[in-house]
Amino acid sequence: PVVPEPEPEKPAPSMTLDGHTWDIAGTFNEWGGGLVMTVADGWAVATFDAEAGAEFKVRADNAWTDSYGVTDNSNLPVDGTEFDAIYNAGNLKVAEAGNYTLSFTVNGQVGKFKLKKN
Repeated sequence: PVVPEPEPEKPAPSMTLDGHTWDIAGTFNEWGGGLVMTVADGWAVATFDAEAGAEFKVRADNAWTDSYGVTDNSNLPVDGTEFDAIYNAGNLKVAEAGNYTLSFTVNGQVGKFKLKKN
């Protein structure tokens, strides 16, 4: 009989990306006690509930020294489309209340976001 080979195990999610841990801080958590992002497949990811007009940023190592945001938060895509994550830029903002998943990847100071309303 032919014995199928076992599928390789996926690596366990990590907490580091580009040498840092990442979290989301914003109006939904009073800009502190950041929501820790888990890392898998090169993206840091977290899911959260936000009120209409909620603002937030991604930051490294639970501090504000290195953070990522956007230069214009007026019409951010919420369908999972990639858009630029700008080093130490302004806040991200959602227009509608809901449950969101934010994905973030970075290499040095060049980053990308994906924001999806669930």
